[in-house]
Amino acid sequence: MEGTYFQPTVGKIYLNRNGTSYMCLSMETEESSAMFISSGGWKLLAHGCRQYTDGTIDWDRSEGLGFVIQKPDMTPEKAKKVRQYMSECGYTHYIYGIRTITGTIKDLCLYFKNDSEYYAKVHEIFCDGWNNQIYAIHLR
Repeated sequence: MEGTYFQPTVGKIYLNRNGTSYMCLSMETEESSAMFISSGGWKLLAHGCRQYTDGTIDWDRSEGLGFVIQKPDMTPEKAKKVRQYMSECGYTHYIYGIRTITGTIKDLCLYFKNDSEYYAKVHEIFCDGWNNQIYAIHLR
């Protein structure tokens, strides 16, 4: 099976022939080239993108750009205040952010009084394959 050179669409998720999903982040000026991020968080610039009849893709060569890491705004002082509030109100878990594989931080403010509620929310968050890290505080 031979692939056809193509220009990936920004925001679309493609399955690489290696089994990894990649989201197109931007198109490049060079024909059949685009910036991608893998479902594992690896960012790369792909040159010579090809798509096959089964919908999978690959490329001639790529330049690794590393993992994208960004952290939510949680200072030690803020964490101390959150812990105090949790203790006073009977909360055991607090989710304050999610990092997606594109490096974007989604700020949240979710408090939970028991483990089952917390773990149900964690499961819901990770069912979206593009969320890969939860920032939380736990009281035990």
